[in-house]
Amino acid sequence: MSIYVRTFSLVHPTTPAAASFAENSLAPFVSRSAGGAGFLLDRYEAVTSRGGLVLLERREINRRRRSERRSDMCVYDPMTNARVFFPFPPDINMNPFLSCVYTYVVLTAADGIGCAFTVVAVDMAKLLDCCRDIRVQTLSSSSDAAGGHCGWSPIKYVTIHGGPPWSTPVDVHNAAVVVGGVIHWLMRVCEYILTYDVKTGRAGKIELPHDRRQFENWNASDPKLKLSPDGKLTLLYMSDFKVYVWEMLPNGGWARQATIDTEAGVRSQLAGEVESVTSGNLGFWNFGDQRSGAVLLGYYHFFKRGNKFQSKLLPLVLDMETKEIRRVRAAGITYEVDLASRLSAMKAFSSTPTSFVPVE
Repeated sequence: MSIYVRTFSLVHPTTPAAASFAENSLAPFVSRSAGGAGFLLDRYEAVTSRGGLVLLERREINRRRRSERRSDMCVYDPMTNARVFFPFPPDINMNPFLSCVYTYVVLTAADGIGCAFTVVAVDMAKLLDCCRDIRVQTLSSSSDAAGGHCGWSPIKYVTIHGGPPWSTPVDVHNAAVVVGGVIHWLMRVCEYILTYDVKTGRAGKIELPHDRRQFENWNASDPKLKLSPDGKLTLLYMSDFKVYVWEMLPNGGWARQATIDTEAGVRSQLAGEVESVTSGNLGFWNFGDQRSGAVLLGYYHFFKRGNKFQSKLLPLVLDMETKEIRRVRAAGITYEVDLASRLSAMKAFSSTPTSFVPVE
């Protein structure tokens, strides 16, 4: 499914039941006509989402000192309209010129954290200075419960033992993958997976598949991590319209699972909209650890209108089971919800994802 500020666009699965639920039941919670949620999304924008929850931050620029600011972030559940407000992490670098090195991850009760949600804020700026330390602050729904609000933990410096001296995440926008309470980021340049265990507070690293070296433009393609429907860490890479898929084995190694040729499907879906389709303009769109069995692709269309050159992103969906490609008339970040469990329980802040929706 897809959520936007004003409208919905179903992404996966494309069943009548899912379409009806997205349009008739979930939409009122986030549409402007719904009052509460619309009011919220007028002032906040989505940062990331996971496990049926959306992390928002205030849209407007707040020039007051941090100590005088109002609540500037929010964990929001579109299924129940529940929300929890809290300030930005006080000790994490928020310099907009260094946005490539700080990131947020949302964990839920399904990750075994012992509470409804935990927000993890990570500052990786020191990695640019050949330092192996990252800075971490966390906020949990159970923190400062007696005071009626959530509070950030003290800053924690975490050393990446055995890590390379310089690297940054491939993509900080909704790209982290969580397996068993351990956060995974795919790092560029030095090509490894950085891990952070929320329970132990320790960082580590995972080597990438050795056979990836056959691809000359590995980093240029912006490879991505995701979860398989059964919860296995999965690595995706694209080259010349082909999607290469690896899954992590129990022993820590990797096995190539599939190679999917998307050329015919992409050309068919973009026919009449793009005059000349080239593989260099096709890449992965963000999806994080969504388990729905679908992968979001984006085709960057460059064109001339009048005397000006313009560009726009044309989203596509690859069904990993059927290998079919579909065009999506939407944009935003992915939002995934397990419809079966949420409809049966309808409890705030409790979800195990299996299908997803983009939120803007």
